[in-house]
Amino acid sequence: MYFPSCFVHYYINCFPDCYRLRFSGYKHLFAGSASSASSSVDDCARACAESGCGSFSFSLGTASLGSSCITSSLAGAVLRPESDLRRDPDWDVYEFENRCV
Repeated sequence: MYFPSCFVHYYINCFPDCYRLRFSGYKHLFAGSASSASSSVDDCARACAESGCGSFSFSLGTASLGSSCITSSLAGAVLRPESDLRRDPDWDVYEFENRCV
């Protein structure tokens, strides 16, 4: 598997350039998605890169209560809030940038 250069060299902190905020106040539905605990949005983005996902949800406020990272195979450009996402003010949905894969 080929990892983006930002992932391979994440110690120089270029990984945030590999994702962008797509929907604020939403999270992925669990169907067809994987969830895990992550301490930062960068950690969640790395999990996304490792799984080959197209988008992910992250919440800093819920890490102690369970999953704080949800990865999805759906690309950010095809996500529809009415069918793919659920409103949740504690979460944000990010799109993984194609230039990083």
